[in-house]
Amino acid sequence: MTLAEILPLVDNAFPCTPRPDISEFPLHEDGCGECECLLEHLAVYNGAELTMHAVQYLFGSLSTLSPKATLWLLSRYLRRLLLDPAEMDYAIERLIYTLSPEFEKDTLQRFCLFNQKQIACLVAVVDYWLRSEERGEQFPEELNCAEAFLQRRALTAKLDNS
Repeated sequence: MTLAEILPLVDNAFPCTPRPDISEFPLHEDGCGECECLLEHLAVYNGAELTMHAVQYLFGSLSTLSPKATLWLLSRYLRRLLLDPAEMDYAIERLIYTLSPEFEKDTLQRFCLFNQKQIACLVAVVDYWLRSEERGEQFPEELNCAEAFLQRRALTAKLDNS
């Protein structure tokens, strides 16, 4: 698939949703140091538009985001990852690493709100990156693992909806 073919998939699968309240961003209950740091970092943005620095921080903190925050983040910024890969390089890398088998249990929890169309779209995005010269050469193993994980998740979602 080309970028021109993927962008409509992204727009269709991930319509922009309102940002959850900052208090809804952490994945873990009270007492998690990483989640407390996340809340402290985002406190200045309560009600305000996030800066690109804050967006990069969120992608770097994917392991601490709730399912609602993860869905919002991708619905708001997945298109940007594709259109501006130079600026979003760190965010792309973090998303790819988050989809590795090492984080599968947590990722399943964070992706529990994603529907089959959204998972299929992510499979297409990962496949696009895998076939791209830059990402495919830089992260071939990680992208293959991410694609396999997402395909298993898509199958599970399909079975759950049957």
